[in-house]
Amino acid sequence: MTAAAAVAANTNTATAIAARTRPGSPPPHLSFLRRVREEEAPHSRVVARTRPTHPACPPVGHLGAWTVFGFFYLLFFIINTAVVIVIIVNFSIIVIIIIIIITIIIFSRVSDI
Repeated sequence: MTAAAAVAANTNTATAIAARTRPGSPPPHLSFLRRVREEEAPHSRVVARTRPTHPACPPVGHLGAWTVFGFFYLLFFIINTAVVIVIIVNFSIIVIIIIIIITIIIFSRVSDI
């Protein structure tokens, strides 16, 4: 099969698929999706109406907001932890420097005696 014949065959197949489908419906090889949707529609409505909601399990529609909130919460937690660690390290360095200065002063006084 030449390249032109392959292009023509693919074009004819696409045209045939497009001719058999209604606008807005999936192509024939995806028609099982349409059947599944039609069969599950009443059942899924009942489940969606009767499903209990829990604060720890937000509805799927709000998952994006929960994800963004969780991301910023973790970012805030990490930044706060880093700031606390830096403050503790700085204070410990200051305390060590003060102890060294006091030790030098004490030893210089002792050596003068």
